[in-house]
Amino acid sequence: MFIKKHFLKIASVLLAVITIAVFSGFAANAERMFPHNPILEDSKTDLEPEIIYNENSGNKLSEGKNGDSEDSNGRGDSSGESSENPNRNNLPDNIKNNDTQKEDDKTPETDKDESGADKPSIDYVIDEPEDGNKNGNTSGSQNGGGSGNGSGANGDNSSGGSGSENGGDIDSEEAKIVTDLENRIVAKNEISDDMLGFFAYIEDGEYDNNLKINIVNSENSGGKWLTASGDDYSAKLALGENYITIYLRKGSNVISEVQYTINYQATKADSSNNTVGDNPPSIWTSLDGVTELKNRYYTFNVTAKTGSGQPIYSNHIEVTLNGTVVSMPTGSNGTYHYDLYFPDSGNEQDEYTVTVLAWDDDGNSTYVEYTVKFHGVKDGESIGTATIVIDATTIGLGVIETYQCQIVSGETAAASILKMFSARGYTATYDGNEKVGFYIRSISKAGIASGASVPAELWDKIVADGITISSPCSANSISEYDFTMGSGWMYSINESLYPGKGLSEYKLSDGDTICLRFTLAYGKDIGGSTSGGGYGRLASYCGMWTNGGYTEFDHQYIETERFDPTPYEDGYVVYTCALCESTYTEILPSTGHEHNYVEVDRVPATEDEDGYIIYSCTECGDTYTETIPALGPSGGDDEEGENP
Repeated sequence: MFIKKHFLKIASVLLAVITIAVFSGFAANAERMFPHNPILEDSKTDLEPEIIYNENSGNKLSEGKNGDSEDSNGRGDSSGESSENPNRNNLPDNIKNNDTQKEDDKTPETDKDESGADKPSIDYVIDEPEDGNKNGNTSGSQNGGGSGNGSGANGDNSSGGSGSENGGDIDSEEAKIVTDLENRIVAKNEISDDMLGFFAYIEDGEYDNNLKINIVNSENSGGKWLTASGDDYSAKLALGENYITIYLRKGSNVISEVQYTINYQATKADSSNNTVGDNPPSIWTSLDGVTELKNRYYTFNVTAKTGSGQPIYSNHIEVTLNGTVVSMPTGSNGTYHYDLYFPDSGNEQDEYTVTVLAWDDDGNSTYVEYTVKFHGVKDGESIGTATIVIDATTIGLGVIETYQCQIVSGETAAASILKMFSARGYTATYDGNEKVGFYIRSISKAGIASGASVPAELWDKIVADGITISSPCSANSISEYDFTMGSGWMYSINESLYPGKGLSEYKLSDGDTICLRFTLAYGKDIGGSTSGGGYGRLASYCGMWTNGGYTEFDHQYIETERFDPTPYEDGYVVYTCALCESTYTEILPSTGHEHNYVEVDRVPATEDEDGYIIYSCTECGDTYTETIPALGPSGGDDEEGENP
């Protein structure tokens, strides 16, 4: 009986302990209750939220090079532009296209992006008026490690949105920013009154989570806070880059942010409206005046300049072939080369449409359209003739070779050059082959360089440029690094164009003239470079030594010295070219004054000698002399006398 009673007591205690443990587990897993939040009713649960992580954890010289290999001497085959922000180079690869910034109280600090527009600088504490705040709903976050970046959908020339978060490890229940914003290009005709509408709200937030949204552009470099209407926002865009930053806060502390770039552009020209704006760009192409083609592999050359004459770069030029965008051009400084391929359709003739659109950042654009007929020619068949020229004017030899050659469909310019060398008895040293990496290092032939001498004016430019001097060429060969360390062979097409690709990449067309030109100065002396690729002191020589002569370019003169005229002395102004540093002097005549002459010296005349009076101006010191005639012999009183 005693044992039975004690057993029942022990069983009761164990049952109570188990019951308490079970109810404690239920309580621990129960969801916390928060005050009613109206945002919860409007949540757009059908969207995939953009998750923003914490920031604290660790978790590619000059155009017209005859070859396409890399060459440190600067005569490279291409020079493209990169839109990558150099300030991003230290970021991880997965966020180099993002712009994570920090914001200060009230007015965000700003720095400049590549185009000069202001970008917001973000701090992690914002104490602002509550306009635009959005409260969150359930599930809080805990402080700790973990980081990363969010990414918005990519638009043209855009990158994913950037963000960071001060908070704990991210899981599916942590507060998130949900928005339909993305990095994109917006055309002016897509929206009304420059107002961009979008939504943004918090998902899985706590009661004290809220949103703050700021826009920075050329019209409000200090930034402007946006006001919400429910989940909806409106932002007034300015032409160019607009930076919209969404801050997720806990109370007044920023725990994450994401930034989007909206590139707002004026409505562009098209087939129904060839120009837009008060100062539309100008476009020149190798298809101007061309209606028929035989070259299946056609190098389409495009040059575009703004209305004020500045080069338009490739990110503001669009080329299409039958409606398909042609990408990855080569070239630089407003002239680019697009590879057009006309497939073999089996027809004797096909018609193609090629379009070019160029625009600036001020709302100006120009559209041109070409309709060309392609006559199908199989690879290996002749498509016409081209002229090959060897020009060594820079070393006083002028044009030393002119050769007509047949060009064949599918063959490169390098193949045509090699045929000319063989036919004319030249020996060339080169890298690569006719299909890849072709680069001419020297051209040799008995007596080819006999009598070579650099023109004096060119030599003065080279010395002023600071280019390293080397030994002259031999009588039988002209090679890179002869005369200077900036020398070598470059090529041009149809006299003026120095392509941004190597000879093994360029395809000649019927009627083309290709010139192999010897440069002493990284192309600056033959019109092959306006910038010298950063080599030497001078940006340009403002002239070129080609085809046996000299052609002068326009200078960019600026005033570098002045002496103002006085009433007594001429003045002058010295002008220096900002490109080649040549100078000229303009004389400024003295303003003049009224002389006040006084006598300062006198020598009386005698019977035999003249006298003089010297007068001097009391204002300027100018002098002049007045002569006093000699008196002549005296004796006017003598009377006739008698003869002795």
